[in-house]
Amino acid sequence: MAIHRVCISTSSRSPPSLHRKDSCEEDTGCLAPLPVEIECFCVYPWEEDNVIAALERRNRVREIFLHEIVIPLEHLAATMQEPFPELESLSLQMPWADTTVPALPNTFLGGSAPRLRSLHLSHIPFPTLPRLLLSSNDLVNLRLLRIPHSGYISPEAMAMCISALTSLASLSIGLKSPASRPDTTNRRPPPLTRAVLPALTEFDFRGVSEYLEDLMAQIDAPLLHTMRITFFNQLVFDIQQVPRFIGHTSALTLPYDSAAIRIHDYYVQMTFWERSHKTLSFNIFCRAVDWQVSSVAQICNQLSFIPSSVDQLTIDNMESIPQVDMDDTQWLELLQPFTAVQTLRILSDDIESLIVPALRGLSGELATQVLPALEGLQLSGYQASERYNWPFIIARQHSDHPVVLGKPKGFP
Repeated sequence: MAIHRVCISTSSRSPPSLHRKDSCEEDTGCLAPLPVEIECFCVYPWEEDNVIAALERRNRVREIFLHEIVIPLEHLAATMQEPFPELESLSLQMPWADTTVPALPNTFLGGSAPRLRSLHLSHIPFPTLPRLLLSSNDLVNLRLLRIPHSGYISPEAMAMCISALTSLASLSIGLKSPASRPDTTNRRPPPLTRAVLPALTEFDFRGVSEYLEDLMAQIDAPLLHTMRITFFNQLVFDIQQVPRFIGHTSALTLPYDSAAIRIHDYYVQMTFWERSHKTLSFNIFCRAVDWQVSSVAQICNQLSFIPSSVDQLTIDNMESIPQVDMDDTQWLELLQPFTAVQTLRILSDDIESLIVPALRGLSGELATQVLPALEGLQLSGYQASERYNWPFIIARQHSDHPVVLGKPKGFP
């Protein structure tokens, strides 16, 4: 049996070239057409002829990987108007800085890709993508990243096309602009029955919460074990469909061992994980620390069955935090849903200076209502020689869950 392979590739400022690589288990003299794989990490103008020449072998092309495409996208699209019957993997990425990317036409790939198993489009508008996906029943991996507003696909259209992808295991939907959002004035009630994605195990989303809500209202993914959500900055998060969607999975509803909240310069990240490697994370783009804390608190309180299962909570910041005047109640609202946390780890002096004032003054019943299961409070600035006569610590000494102060493992 002979295995033949042709790989067409380009390199920086190289003349057009066709590289043939054959590997045979036995020399049969077979002259069968060889499959073509096209790979180019930076498609510069001087490489256009080479790439076009490769694409013209459309009946043999099996994989296309073209990133950082700096030639006009319409030049490639014009060569890809007819079907590529053997195509299994397609990955196209335009540069982030390009603000004038034209939309792919509805005739792209002849409107059909029956053998496609992996599709990755980044910063490329393709409003008629649902039509193409309806022909790709064997698709396993779908990544639509940085979708320009000009390529907006409604949650209803997105749900309809992915509901037919019964082999889909990994799904990423990333909107580039907060302007890409559904029209809430004409929002329809959720359907009585939802489409089931039986093979989906990983889901990534970036956009406004309204889009995610409308999408999740129409689908279920019972085998999902990894979900990463990124929201643009907004004051109010109303995510009623997210807990319903999570509640219909078999893995994401199980108890979590740990959670971490990390404050960055321009976003805040909250991650839940468990020993079996399931992961649930939320990122929210906003700069002000009080907005970051408010955003996380809103999400935690609407997903209370998730934080209420966490044993260990870590709070940290990755960049220095400027002095900010925050109401202590904001931190208490954030901590309120973590009713099972036994260890709270605060890994930076900046965070400690914000959270400790909110905790140390708690007394009476309030001292046992916030983090009622807490047994260990680990502070980056803890000093064993100091006395911590906080009302919170004193009140907890007389409860069923006294709190022991200490320093996080690995801190001097």
